[in-house]
Amino acid sequence: MEKNYSIRRSDRIASLHPAEAEGQHNELDPAALTRAQELKNRLGSVHPAFVKPLSHAYANTNSNLSIPTYFSRYLPAHNEEMVLEDEQNNQFTVLYYCKPRASHKRPLLSWWRGFADRHKLDEGDCLVFHLIETTKFKVYVVRASSHNNNDH
Repeated sequence: MEKNYSIRRSDRIASLHPAEAEGQHNELDPAALTRAQELKNRLGSVHPAFVKPLSHAYANTNSNLSIPTYFSRYLPAHNEEMVLEDEQNNQFTVLYYCKPRASHKRPLLSWWRGFADRHKLDEGDCLVFHLIETTKFKVYVVRASSHNNNDH
């Protein structure tokens, strides 16, 4: 039986950076989010995927990237190095924290700044994380409407 990995709106909202949940720097681009969801749906359901809208903090600082809590069931049960692979097959090593400090209950990716800088990510962009191996994500960049829409 094929599993349905669709994301409910409440899951998308819960996956936003804490500042966004409080209404600060909430520059969510609905068009980019729609395109990212469409891309995620085209990837199929053999390998799970999630969409991550980028807040100002994620796009412009060294913040750890939180992973939606529901997605942790597909990830290792211990802290481990993982790989982010972009569409050009460039690879970036990140550290996955499965059980971060009590102050932040969601799983986290740390050291992801190199990926963000390489792709010139900005507030409002969305990322589609497609888990293609136990410790490897294929990551697709979906640009906010205000950008030149060369990416998806």
